[in-house]
Amino acid sequence: VTGTYHVRVEVGALQNRFVLTNAAGDPAAIEIVDGPYVIPALEPFLEPLVVRVKDQYGNLVPGAPVAFVAVPGSSGASASVQAIANTNDEGFAFVTPVANGMEGAYDIIASNPRGPAVTFALVNEFPRPFAATHVEGAEQKQYVLKEFPLGLSSIVRDQFSRPMPGVS
Repeated sequence: VTGTYHVRVEVGALQNRFVLTNAAGDPAAIEIVDGPYVIPALEPFLEPLVVRVKDQYGNLVPGAPVAFVAVPGSSGASASVQAIANTNDEGFAFVTPVANGMEGAYDIIASNPRGPAVTFALVNEFPRPFAATHVEGAEQKQYVLKEFPLGLSSIVRDQFSRPMPGVS
């Protein structure tokens, strides 16, 4: 287990104190922690891609370089991504790529020179109308041949739950 330990040695009336620290070993494993899997085309990812790096004993490894490389799909879909991110004190590395303007599937591979790689399977999508919610005028009563008092109004959202202005 990593961490700092205080050791006191006593022999009769003699004492000595030591401060010892166990540090994480070399990176041995990378695992995917989180990330979006469907991304709006031409936009930054809504959430970062996150990996965790561990040594052979399962300790988190701070300061380990992680290379992120986009591998375009057959449609040309891909993303621009920071080449190297170092893990923080908790062993996590984060990047927030920007999707290109092509729809389709592609991969981003995260690797460390001393450990295996992991692959994020991603999809770029253009925003599409997904849901409409009434804003005004949904519950009205009126006599026949009379105008309803309120106009009808809705908000249209895309598959990423964002409003789509100008969509009717």
